[in-house]
Amino acid sequence: MKQRNRYLDILRGAAVILMVFGHCLQYGNGTEFIESSGFFYNRLFQLIYSFHMPLFMLLSGYLFFYTAGKYRKTIEFIKNRWQRICLPIIGWQTFHYAVKGIGMLVNGESVDLDFLWRYVRSWFTDIWFLLAILYCSVIIFFIRKYLKDNIFVYLTGFVLTFITPDSVANMHLYKYMYPFFICGYLLSRYLKESRKIISGVRLKYLFAGAVVCFIALFCFWDIDAYIYTTGYTLLGRERLSRQFLIDMYRTAIGFAGSAAVTIGIKMVYDWKPGQYIADAWKGVSGLLWKIMSGVGCQSLCVYILSSEMVHWFLEDFSDWYHFSYLGTLIEAGILIGISYAVAVLISRIAVFNKILLGGK
Repeated sequence: MKQRNRYLDILRGAAVILMVFGHCLQYGNGTEFIESSGFFYNRLFQLIYSFHMPLFMLLSGYLFFYTAGKYRKTIEFIKNRWQRICLPIIGWQTFHYAVKGIGMLVNGESVDLDFLWRYVRSWFTDIWFLLAILYCSVIIFFIRKYLKDNIFVYLTGFVLTFITPDSVANMHLYKYMYPFFICGYLLSRYLKESRKIISGVRLKYLFAGAVVCFIALFCFWDIDAYIYTTGYTLLGRERLSRQFLIDMYRTAIGFAGSAAVTIGIKMVYDWKPGQYIADAWKGVSGLLWKIMSGVGCQSLCVYILSSEMVHWFLEDFSDWYHFSYLGTLIEAGILIGISYAVAVLISRIAVFNKILLGGK
């Protein structure tokens, strides 16, 4: 069995922890905060949403390089995508709508054909991040298989994201994620060449450069920078140049933030402190990396289940709250803890591990 890369698990753990905290910040600070869209103007929320999903996609693309290399036959790849992505989407949505349907029946409501149609449609809309991975991985597989990873074709795909409509469900999100997944994949493919290019540059200088770029870009973040508020396509826009600049800006800050976090965690992970604090740091870092890598290993379940709990319980439970960072931190810790425990339990039950987590 191939040994997991702990550093990559730590990065995934960091990304999913930020995601859960962002959701709690958005939905766990009272009804007034939600209805006024106050979260959009919160600087910590803006910081998290500027790069946490791009970081997820970069890591997913990086790891997909190894998946793509295993499958030469198209049918084998399709089976892998079915097992790893499609089946968990259907499994989680079946669970979601089963709980929802039972609740409706208990309240005396009927489960009609419209409800069943919404259930089927949810396979193609609700867990959008997995769908983004699915679509991007399919694109790469066929370009790799038939066009030998032609960079021009990948760039053409990027150009097409600007001139295709956002009208299909979540298409703006898929197009937003495309360049990050592709770049993660290409970084993994050309890893040796990439290391040669930066071999003479110290990690701390790369980190400083990424942080400076991110801070400079973050100074210009406003509500229009969210993919949820302005979309992606240039079609039908009165000011094409403004929309194009917004799209390029959110892409640039996504890369800068992801680079800063990736390199920063790598520096801390590799840090060897002096003898006076070595023992203390070993204990603290050991616990920290264990938590983050554990969450990273179960990132799929933590991502989905915590999102479900936010909408099932957190919104109603916290509707009387006043805004609090401490409260948000506690909420996120509880959701992550519960989601992780459930994920570990699911992974130990073969049928649930296959249906919900994409296991074998």
